[in-house]
Amino acid sequence: MTKATAAFLLAASISVACSTMARPAGAQQVPTFPLTCTSTNYGAQTCQFGFDAGSVVLSKQLSNTACVKGSTWSNSARSVTVSGGCRAEFTVAMKSERPHVIILTDIGQDPDDEQSLIRTLLYSNDISIRGIVPTYRPGKPVGTSIVQSILSAYAKDLPRLLEHDIRYTNTPILLGRVKEGLSSNSPIGAGHDTAGSNHIIAMVDSAPVPVWVLVWGGSRELAQALYKVKSARSASAYAAFQKKLRVYTISWSQ
Repeated sequence: MTKATAAFLLAASISVACSTMARPAGAQQVPTFPLTCTSTNYGAQTCQFGFDAGSVVLSKQLSNTACVKGSTWSNSARSVTVSGGCRAEFTVAMKSERPHVIILTDIGQDPDDEQSLIRTLLYSNDISIRGIVPTYRPGKPVGTSIVQSILSAYAKDLPRLLEHDIRYTNTPILLGRVKEGLSSNSPIGAGHDTAGSNHIIAMVDSAPVPVWVLVWGGSRELAQALYKVKSARSASAYAAFQKKLRVYTISWSQ
């Protein structure tokens, strides 16, 4: 059974007459993306953005020819079409926030987690990877360097992936979300916090949607996060924290 979150790879190509100008800014409930679309020689040009949009708004006309919705520009769920010499910048809003995902992995213990991480990165246009936490593996340090190596390979492929979907996350952001767990199989409790367990708390607290924690290896870092929240917060705040969690562990599924 695959450990990667099920998602379909979007295959829409962005036309050479379309250009995305920036990545979305910050965490927000409904991310927006700028898109430039140009009618060449007054012909019709369709610019695809590869995901279902909640709204498309003309933000800046760049041509002398008027860009009028229903006349020289229109949109569908996944594209903008311009014609009659219209060239403009559009603001495209996603329908909703992508699922937030944190991965706990004993990567390097055997090959399956390396394979699963590569596959999950391919789906990272449809999910938002909020953390990758290398966890305990017997007799070896946690596999942080393996995760970093896979992300370096992802960086080489990223320009091509962005041609299909502008929602793929930039590599430095993902590298900043790699947080280590303990190299020893320590019990949870006071004094046993890690960068990984603290990162889980921070990501759950800041998420506007539930956070899926995918347990590919040990669940200790999640348990430590829950211990810390339970110890430091009121019963109602702890319950609210728990309600934002969606935990999937591959061992229980088998």
